[in-house]
Amino acid sequence: MTSLRLFIAINLPLEVRKLLEQVQQSLPLNESLVKWVEKENFHLTLEFLGETRKERLSQIEEGLKKATLNSDSFLLDLQEIGAFPNWRSPRVIWVGLGGDIARLRDLHNRIHQELLDQGFSLGSRRFQPHLTLGRIKQGAPVSVRVTNYLKLIPKDVTFEVKQIDLMQSTLTREGPIYKKLTSIPLTKENK
Repeated sequence: MTSLRLFIAINLPLEVRKLLEQVQQSLPLNESLVKWVEKENFHLTLEFLGETRKERLSQIEEGLKKATLNSDSFLLDLQEIGAFPNWRSPRVIWVGLGGDIARLRDLHNRIHQELLDQGFSLGSRRFQPHLTLGRIKQGAPVSVRVTNYLKLIPKDVTFEVKQIDLMQSTLTREGPIYKKLTSIPLTKENK
């Protein structure tokens, strides 16, 4: 029985990915401390499904179509740079999102509920929309003074969310390889 490592994402336009790469290069952390997300892999994760039987792909796609029924595109923008759990002992460096967060949360909630209804075991962690820039390497003692770096994101960087994507993640020694399996448009007229 073949399984795939799957997640549902909003992929970013090239110009936003380029900007995020510039932000990475401006931060005072080198590659010995951080595993930076590669430019082509920047995305917003809506749900992580993990290892999933290949036979469930069509069921997932139908569920996503149902969850996005009567959804339309919406706008998001880049906000502040942050860290999980905090800047004193960061593990993940990220960029927050603003814009139509209420519609983003609604979309996430509908997808989450549809996948639960299909029998997926999903995390119960509260959805915190963010774009991961990098992960601190295990054991790296990092404490970052970020006062000078919080303004690295230019104002008015907005992008339109027009679709959601079902993605496959293949883990390799060099990092994950992502492959788009299907896209569901967020346009009422295409439903």
